[in-house]
Amino acid sequence: MRDPAYQKVVFGLLEQIRNGMLLPGDKLKGEIQLAAELGVSRSTLREGLRLLQEAGYLQIKNGVGSFVRLPDGLIQNRLTTLESVGKMIERAGFQADSICRSVIHRTPEPGWRTALELSNEEKVVEILRERRADLHTVAVSLTIFPEQLVHDGFDQGISGSIFENLEHRFDRVVHYAVTRILAPNPNSTQDKRIIEQLNSPTVLLEQLHFDSNDVPVFLSLDYILTQEMKLTIRRERI
Repeated sequence: MRDPAYQKVVFGLLEQIRNGMLLPGDKLKGEIQLAAELGVSRSTLREGLRLLQEAGYLQIKNGVGSFVRLPDGLIQNRLTTLESVGKMIERAGFQADSICRSVIHRTPEPGWRTALELSNEEKVVEILRERRADLHTVAVSLTIFPEQLVHDGFDQGISGSIFENLEHRFDRVVHYAVTRILAPNPNSTQDKRIIEQLNSPTVLLEQLHFDSNDVPVFLSLDYILTQEMKLTIRRERI
């Protein structure tokens, strides 16, 4: 017996969600275009979308469209897209906020100095923030700026997007980031302190951000709770 036609819709869209082509918050294409791409009628498409909605993979807003969500409530991010942790949280349908735990002017770690191309005399501004989704902690972010860039501009804390703050307050635009996914080092005093604070399985997202002239702007270390957030990347065979 052949599978019902609506299963082409269910399996086709689930595959796109699972491989990261569709992320929570993404709006599906219109019915006519989506039905043509999947090779089904519009009535068959609607039945498939209804089943995905019941399973928790879609949120259908009448008069607006269909939006992807995850039934397990995980916050998902496609690593080929550069966006803030706050934006990742909002895209998943949660209310994003953060608590600034500390702002310190200090001598950088040797690795930070090298990454940010600082001289031996230059200091950094280190900002430690707790990142939350619907008032629930999902990550801890350590953001390191060259002191000569931000001076005392963040001494009272930071609100909103770092990218927007840098652009509007310091005239620096981030164009790309070099990203590494790491396991926190239990022998590192810094990593150990944050791991103990979170008391949960954690992955470290290390990102060095650059401007259009390939000059490093800031370094971010995001300690992400793996039970709350999911990182994905699409890899193509060449």
